[in-house]
Amino acid sequence: MLRTAVVALCLRAGAYGGLLTPSFANGALLGIVVGRLWELMWPGTLLASYAVVAAGAFLAVSQRMPVTAVVLALEFTGSQQEVVIPLLLAVAGATATGALLRGTTVPAAREKRPR
Repeated sequence: MLRTAVVALCLRAGAYGGLLTPSFANGALLGIVVGRLWELMWPGTLLASYAVVAAGAFLAVSQRMPVTAVVLALEFTGSQQEVVIPLLLAVAGATATGALLRGTTVPAAREKRPR
């Protein structure tokens, strides 16, 4: 719980360097929690798939790098092809939501990224 709060505070402060692994881990944790809740309603789903999809989406929106997040999520986990489409949809949705919450368009969000 504390780790998630520290990563969120670091991201909010603009410290993007060195947060790739914590962002990926927090996304996976979120995916496992949501996957476990979904499993109560729909038994038989793979919990690992939820972790991979959420980790990629969280990484994409927190680091503002959607294409790299998809590649890294697939490469880090060695996931099979059945995860690609849900991962792409989750990353697109997370990127659009992040841009909406920041009040920018997706291309404009890339230009305003602190360097």
